[in-house]
Amino acid sequence: DDARLRAETLLHRAAFAVSVSRQTDARESAAAAPEFFERLEDGAAQAACLSLLVDITANVGDRAAMRRYLEALRERASTQADRAIHAQALRVAAQAALLNQQYSECRDLTREVLPLTQMIGDLDAEALAHGRVAVTSVWLEDFDEAASEFDLAVDILEKTGNKRALATTLTNRVLMAMRLGLFEEAQTLIERSNRLFDVVRERRTMVANASNLSFVRLQLGDIVGREAAPLVE
Repeated sequence: DDARLRAETLLHRAAFAVSVSRQTDARESAAAAPEFFERLEDGAAQAACLSLLVDITANVGDRAAMRRYLEALRERASTQADRAIHAQALRVAAQAALLNQQYSECRDLTREVLPLTQMIGDLDAEALAHGRVAVTSVWLEDFDEAASEFDLAVDILEKTGNKRALATTLTNRVLMAMRLGLFEEAQTLIERSNRLFDVVRERRTMVANASNLSFVRLQLGDIVGREAAPLVE
């Protein structure tokens, strides 16, 4: 009917505006859509609109609006039978917190995601959540939890065979190892992640790894290896 057509048009218009970096236009369209979906009693679509608004307001730095939309999003998503909607809402909120360098809030939100991913049975999403908890724990200097969460993420990704996500997780762990002065561990992690990145043809990250490996080898006194480092062709 007309209400649904209007609502879906606004949502598509907002998504397109985001894709071309017209945040103001995106926000205007996205803010108008939830009311229509509420009239239609379409909670999933309303949650999608609110999720987009959280993303938009986080990107433009309007934290007050972001928090308002976030609360509305969490309330709406929690009423949905589809746990995937609730999990996605929490992931958007966690990403928004991360963008604003609210590491403790990001970690807390991501911890809420974990049981939902387990209920859904989405192993890759569960692993990525463990990885995000690990990264935020590093920022919070909670290195024991970070190590434990990295282990959980790696264990799951080895089982699922998601090589790209596994390589990214290993690369994130490199930064913790370097920060703690564990250069031999860092070297092993870099070499392993590079082998995986080579398989999935992710050359850009391998360039950053080459720089890190050169630094690590310098710390280990491996001057010859540092100068050679033929990691990226």
